[in-house]
Amino acid sequence: MCLLLILALIGCSPKDAKCTGEPGETAAPLDCAPADVTPDPTPEGHPSDGWRWEKQGALFEDGELLQYGEGDLAPSLVLVPDGLHLVFARQRELDRDLWVSTSADGESWSEPVAVTGPIDGASGYPGLLYEDGRYRLWHGSGNLYYSEGVDGVTYQGLDAIGMSGVGDEFDAYSMLYPHVVAGDGELTLYYTGFDGVTYAIGTAVSSDDGESWERQGVQLELDADGWDNTAVGQPMVIEHDGRSLFWYSGYDTSQTNPGPWRVGFIDGDTTDRSVSLPLAESGHDAWSTRDPAVVPWGDGWLMIYAGMGDDGIYRLMRATSDVCS
Repeated sequence: MCLLLILALIGCSPKDAKCTGEPGETAAPLDCAPADVTPDPTPEGHPSDGWRWEKQGALFEDGELLQYGEGDLAPSLVLVPDGLHLVFARQRELDRDLWVSTSADGESWSEPVAVTGPIDGASGYPGLLYEDGRYRLWHGSGNLYYSEGVDGVTYQGLDAIGMSGVGDEFDAYSMLYPHVVAGDGELTLYYTGFDGVTYAIGTAVSSDDGESWERQGVQLELDADGWDNTAVGQPMVIEHDGRSLFWYSGYDTSQTNPGPWRVGFIDGDTTDRSVSLPLAESGHDAWSTRDPAVVPWGDGWLMIYAGMGDDGIYRLMRATSDVCS
């Protein structure tokens, strides 16, 4: 009983590898803590996820002069043997290309380089999975495509994985923002669907490593009475400790129209919707926080997200959480 109490106080369980040591050694406590059970609302009065996210600023320094609605967005982040690999969309006028940056420490990032390969015109928004030394890239807007590479920069193949829906389907007009989770011999594709009016999040499942997909329908729709009252999209899902951690973006027009996107969260243990990243009073994410890309990092978590500043420009931003991973 005493051992279990001590382990609980330092945030570990007896089976946690981080808690174990050699005989006669004392395991060091983790530099983390559980999420707040009853967190205060965000400054805007929305329910908070209690993960104590700390905004760390922009990944890259401003360079060229950009116009309203341009910038970097739609990050997809994966853990690789030498650190972190990030692919994202770079918007310039009507053109959208994919770019890559890497980091060994989660703080400093390499100068971005453009993705190469036969994906021109089908770049859209990326979803990256690193598996068995392969960089597996799903991408597109409208239709979704699959490409593969070994260095994370150059990709081969341009295979369409499915067409947009038909009739009154939630994805009748477009499928975008793919995010793929591997597990139990299956791939699960989370994506944003557009029906001509609003966005919702759906899934498709593949049992043959992505050769074919079976749609599962809508998994999350807007909450007309909540802070995400107009649209939801841009899913990011991690299976962790037996539950699904579900980040997404919610669009809110309850106070202003047009309104902001905010990064939201649903813990797999509940159906409650909360806000992970509220808007700043001014600066790089004063008008929107969106497009979450999350990985466990250190004892906690790292999120790369897109912020729209009060200058109308999108920038990739970084936030960290000390909730135990």
